[in-house]
Amino acid sequence: MPNESSATLLKTVRRKLQISQKRLAEQFNASQSQVSRWEAGEDLPPNVLEWVKTNADNLNEVPGEGSPGTTSLLYSYPVATFRRLWDESPKRMKHLHVQAVVKPSTTNPGFADAKMILTIQGLQVPRKDSLYLDCLGVLPKLSHIIHDTNEYLGFKESETSALKIVRWDAKRAKVKEFTEVHDLIGPHALGYEISKVDEADEIVIEIDADRGVRLKGIDAIGAPVYADCVVASLSVGVTFAGLRPDTLPKAEVYLLRRTLVESRPLDLAGDLDHHVVEGQEDKHLEYAFEKLLYPKAGYGYCIAWDTLKLVDKVGPSKK
Repeated sequence: MPNESSATLLKTVRRKLQISQKRLAEQFNASQSQVSRWEAGEDLPPNVLEWVKTNADNLNEVPGEGSPGTTSLLYSYPVATFRRLWDESPKRMKHLHVQAVVKPSTTNPGFADAKMILTIQGLQVPRKDSLYLDCLGVLPKLSHIIHDTNEYLGFKESETSALKIVRWDAKRAKVKEFTEVHDLIGPHALGYEISKVDEADEIVIEIDADRGVRLKGIDAIGAPVYADCVVASLSVGVTFAGLRPDTLPKAEVYLLRRTLVESRPLDLAGDLDHHVVEGQEDKHLEYAFEKLLYPKAGYGYCIAWDTLKLVDKVGPSKK
């Protein structure tokens, strides 16, 4: 009787390991047509069956399972669902950590500058393929500008963010910024790709965001999770230097929007039921949440607050 489950598993393992039928046939001294028959349901030879079981066990390990970290009731995938997504996704990463320092702006007193360091661990991308990522700051406000006798829509660069990659580090992977994004969208938008990926590599990307957040109103720093790259866990930390949030920062989640709006939550409802740790060192305040497991795609996960004040003008944060 054909062993359908073994045949399906063979096909899944072969594709995940990016092994062609021809290469697999050579490995087991068989013909390519034999491999096709195995994947169609013909009984697998004992040595092939053992190879399938061994590799399937390795592929089915869910990163983060059994390790420290917590899940969100609403915004984490159930383990069984995440296991399937992890197995089926050609692009995936084990952990994403965002660490940011926010300090008063040097160019506009209504804004704060931010330095963000992204650390990516266990990234897997098919050979000859890339992972495309982006980062958004404060959206520019368009207004009518009159120059000589001409009138046109424009914005003041000092009233919007300016983002750029200032450093990246990896043993094998390559990071490339698409500078044309600034011309097509604006200085507040950053687009880049990661290529030549090695799963064992740790990739560190440092981003300078001049006027990255505004002082008045709700703002946030975090990371999006897109459907084309499964993320096993993520952590976010924000340190305020020379500034204090007027309200206690919260772990927040917001729906990613395919429109020209800002990448931040609309309120501080505390929808992401994740504990935020508060720390203090050298008069700097840090707020962070560690290892949110299996975050759902289509959302941004962040530390958010309402209004920042200069240290010499602020009292205790409102709890």
